[in-house]
Amino acid sequence: MKKRAKQVLVLALALSMLAGLSVGCKKDDDSSQADSGNASNQSTEQSSQADSTPDNGEIVTIQFYGGGANPSSTYYEWQQEYFEENLGLRVETIVSDKEKLQPMLAAGNLPDLGKYAVDGDPTQAIEGGHVMDLTDYEDQIPNYTEKHPQSVQYSKDYKSAGTGKLYAIITQIGTYNAYPMDVGCYAANVRWDIYEKAGKPEVTDMYTFLDALKKMQEVYPETEDGQKTYAMGFYPSWDGTHMSNAGKYLTVMGVSDTVIGYNTYNIAEDKVEPMIEKGSAYYEALKWMSTANRMGLVDPDSMTQTYEITQAKIVDSGQYLTAMYGNYCSGYNTDEHMNAETPTGFMPLIWEGQHPVVAGETLIGGSTGDPVFVSSTTKELEACLRFINMMYDEDAMLVMQGGPQGELWDIVDGEYVLTDAVDEFLATGSHTFGTGESSSDWFSAWGLMSATQHSKYNVEFRITDQAAYTEKKIEDNKLVDIYEEYYGYRRPIQVWTEKDLLCYEPEWRRLIETMPADLQDIQNNVKGIVCEYSWKIVMTAKDDSEIDSMFDEMKAQCDALGIQQIVDWGKNQIETAKANIGKYE
Repeated sequence: MKKRAKQVLVLALALSMLAGLSVGCKKDDDSSQADSGNASNQSTEQSSQADSTPDNGEIVTIQFYGGGANPSSTYYEWQQEYFEENLGLRVETIVSDKEKLQPMLAAGNLPDLGKYAVDGDPTQAIEGGHVMDLTDYEDQIPNYTEKHPQSVQYSKDYKSAGTGKLYAIITQIGTYNAYPMDVGCYAANVRWDIYEKAGKPEVTDMYTFLDALKKMQEVYPETEDGQKTYAMGFYPSWDGTHMSNAGKYLTVMGVSDTVIGYNTYNIAEDKVEPMIEKGSAYYEALKWMSTANRMGLVDPDSMTQTYEITQAKIVDSGQYLTAMYGNYCSGYNTDEHMNAETPTGFMPLIWEGQHPVVAGETLIGGSTGDPVFVSSTTKELEACLRFINMMYDEDAMLVMQGGPQGELWDIVDGEYVLTDAVDEFLATGSHTFGTGESSSDWFSAWGLMSATQHSKYNVEFRITDQAAYTEKKIEDNKLVDIYEEYYGYRRPIQVWTEKDLLCYEPEWRRLIETMPADLQDIQNNVKGIVCEYSWKIVMTAKDDSEIDSMFDEMKAQCDALGIQQIVDWGKNQIETAKANIGKYE
């Protein structure tokens, strides 16, 4: 399996922090701190957007449609102050609502700019004349058009409704890992204290992993307050085309859980295969989960509980002994747990043959975010363009995703440094800015990704993605000390990198086109069958022969509904995308 050195280097930085470690560290010496006497007089180079502020001092307000209900998707007052000072505008964020988008498009009266593609497809917005052709304004957004020509070309080729024009501003450009923490990717994360209590049984594959979990459950059958423990638990909340929890198995073993026309892509082996076939990665995932259930390792409430309940059983009650989804780890791995008299927390078991899947470079963008368009009815075009240009400005991103200069970070003698305030941030997980707002996770910009490195300072935009921040976190940590004794490294990313195990999601995924409506109709019928039988296989099958019988029934029903048409479409899309991606590299 080939790995690009550049990606490994970036991942080593972008994955360098451990989930949820809130360690209060001692202050660094003066050489690593900002000089409060002169730091306030220094500023980052607002290279492209500062000069675009209106000379008349007028502050205009624009509406941005696409902010989520999560506070980290909206703008704080200190960010608004930045907009006013550098752009002469304020941004009113409107929470996106998929159910309201169609009526908004039908009315043709959209907010100034926003995410107006329907399920990623901009055709309706463009052909309806609801969004602006920005081709003639490319010189006004140079931070996007000049610095990211691959993304611009991709937009014209794939997001222009066949016009070849620039309508869509592609979001989330740069090197980014969706789970920027060491234990944040899908991995074989286990309660390390219980693993030690069970005698640290050897794990060489996914089935000896189950054997180890069985031993852990036997030595820790219930929590301190008497609740029964299980190795794992599932939930149907996120099911779509398939049983989403099977993705945890897939992405530990080097298979992307992105389904393309009911095909999966084995990154480790560079192999495309239909999901609903005996021997497929999806079949093996269901078989593994069924085996776990028959061993008594799976919470019997899995079919009815929500994601939130599942998370609570890990984070709050401590009932689950593995957490293959990183968000679980981050909630449990607190300073209180990891630096207790008997340290506890989730850390990944690593063996030859596993291949955790992580995101790599997104030169064309679109890792998880929808493209942004300017409304054809806006009266504030110039302000919209200033805002777009800023979102692709590296210096601006240091502020947008790291907070105001001089608080958690600063530029001293031309070097980027973390300030003393980071110690408080480490200890509490939060920081109160001068405006009075307190948050540990600020706006995730839809322009450049947080994990993208600043070209001059060589640091990630978001404080918590930076190597220096990670090192401060794990400086004094009992569980990390124990983990280092076992693997010889303090961070899992170092082990995965040393063993050359990481797999990177291919960027050609961005070139997969929207599925035609007639095939979507077939898929809507198929997915109900797939999810129903997948859960039956996992939770009710008594042996391997019953698994095969149920799987055959599922396949027969899917075949009758026309799943092969979807499979053929997906294979063709993958072949075409792989052939065309070179144009954008």
